[in-house]
Amino acid sequence: RDLHSFPTRRSSDLVTEGKLDTRIDLRAEGEIGILIESFNSMTEELQTLRSRLLHSLRVGAWQEVARRLAHEIKNPLTPIQLSSERMLRKLDRGNRDDLDDVVRTGANTIIEQVNVLKHLLEEFSNFARLPSPRPELVQIGPLIQESAELFRNIPGVDIEVRVMDNLPDIWIDKTLFIGMMNNLVKNGIEAVYERFPDGQELPQKEGRIVISAVLHRQAGRRFVLLKVEDNGPGIP
Repeated sequence: RDLHSFPTRRSSDLVTEGKLDTRIDLRAEGEIGILIESFNSMTEELQTLRSRLLHSLRVGAWQEVARRLAHEIKNPLTPIQLSSERMLRKLDRGNRDDLDDVVRTGANTIIEQVNVLKHLLEEFSNFARLPSPRPELVQIGPLIQESAELFRNIPGVDIEVRVMDNLPDIWIDKTLFIGMMNNLVKNGIEAVYERFPDGQELPQKEGRIVISAVLHRQAGRRFVLLKVEDNGPGIP
């Protein structure tokens, strides 16, 4: 019984580490056989559920990107349409007194807004392509401080940084990491401001953002655990 139970404990460690393709390749009778069969069924089901979850997350993320892109595209389309309609009305009325000015103004507006659209599409293309990470061994503390300093002068929001001393260097892409930090802090600030009606000034130091980084151990491995927390409404 002890010999048969050892692989189960080891396999459980692997599942704890996220290796859901783990299976126990061992035949046994009685209670041990039932235990092995139950373990293999559980890991197979967990693997299926994780795949479905990841698929749902990817679909949801792209739906949000498409929604935001559609919203941004609609903005320049309005002046393009209005300028085109104005030029057509001028031609239909037959009054050519200021036709040159109307056409020139309308054409310039269309060109400007088309450039806005081209820029949006370029940004979307860059996002969809995603740059390849270029990790290097760096200290995470200074990068966190750098990101926090960008938002130090936000009215009414106090940003506190708590970075554990002597954190080990970690392999990350500095550019991608700073971009991620900027998004997290910006989202936190937006959440803080949601507590107050539009146009109401945020009371001094009422908003709070806490950025922390500590050494974390799990399943025999070491991690740097990063948190960006705010006191706005929403999820914990």
